[in-house]
Amino acid sequence: SPGALNFNLIIGYLMELREDVSKQNYLFSRECVPLHWDGAFHTSPSVLAFQCVEAEGDGGETVFSDTTRVWQAAAAEERREWQDLWLHLATEKKAHYGGVVEAPIVAQHPHTQETILRVAEPVTSDLNPVAMRLLGASSKNWIPEFSRRLMAAENSYAHKWQPGDVLLADNHALLHGRRA
Repeated sequence: SPGALNFNLIIGYLMELREDVSKQNYLFSRECVPLHWDGAFHTSPSVLAFQCVEAEGDGGETVFSDTTRVWQAAAAEERREWQDLWLHLATEKKAHYGGVVEAPIVAQHPHTQETILRVAEPVTSDLNPVAMRLLGASSKNWIPEFSRRLMAAENSYAHKWQPGDVLLADNHALLHGRRA
């Protein structure tokens, strides 16, 4: 019927994220997880579903950052410069991802056509570090500035988990990470 919504349900991988010292990856530790989008080394899912089964103590909040807001607030000159930049990521495959990937910083949301940013924060963990650098003609290292803007209060939200919480996130427009 006119105006009806059509949904295609595609079930992807489920990952149980618990602390596990036997895994050689910071995702399974109590360390912070820098902002990133899932699927950089694979096919990016459109929606991420988070569920909290148990929560203990302080910390561990999941942080979300809206890249569309960062883009919209940027000056026209900054936007022009960002359009010529690419993000280069490389890591050893020790978990469910690894390899080398390059992505343009400025991209289009595949469903809404909004401008999104494909940036990430540096991974400094000794557990499966990710080498990151910007490619393109820029005299400025934008990575610290992207981090500052992404974490600004007007662009980010930190969710403190309670058992039973369920949260859905747009994996294209939002970046996510975890506080230690």
